Amino acid sequence: MCYNLFMRQVLLVLLFLFPTAVWAQPAIEFQSEQHDFGAVVQGPMLEYTFAFQNAGTEDLIIKDVATS
Repeated sequence: MCYNLFMRQVLLVLLFLFPTAVWAQPAIEFQSEQHDFGAVVQGPMLEYTFAFQNAGTEDLIIKDVATS
């Protein structure tokens, strides 16, 4: 009898936690997704910083970055 009650309680907890775990995701949000340096003369190295934030509910982990 106690086993059935315990299993019902575990099932009830899982049913409440499952939807939260499914919808909890990271979401990267950029202020600007592109930048144009315009006409560039040879010389100094150019830099630009893309500002972003995590708009999601879980940790955002950036594993790789590529330029184009």
